[in-house]
Amino acid sequence: MLIGRRVNVEIDGRAFHGDAASFESDRRRDSLLVERGYIVLRFSYRQVVFDWPAVERVILATIDRVEQEDQGLMSLLGLM
Repeated sequence: MLIGRRVNVEIDGRAFHGDAASFESDRRRDSLLVERGYIVLRFSYRQVVFDWPAVERVILATIDRVEQEDQGLMSLLGLM
């Protein structure tokens, strides 16, 4: 799930990685996204269901940091 322009949140559990190929496919996708400037946050099903406050805290902090970085860059470039 893409949040904003650069934060990609991935949520899955063991059931989605029944074999090595699917696990490797996820890692390949993560690497491509990072290479293109995205921030990838990966959470397990258990984290989302049983520790939502921590997951939410990480997501919101990441969004805040990205927004600050983007504003700083735009200001530096004279676009604000």
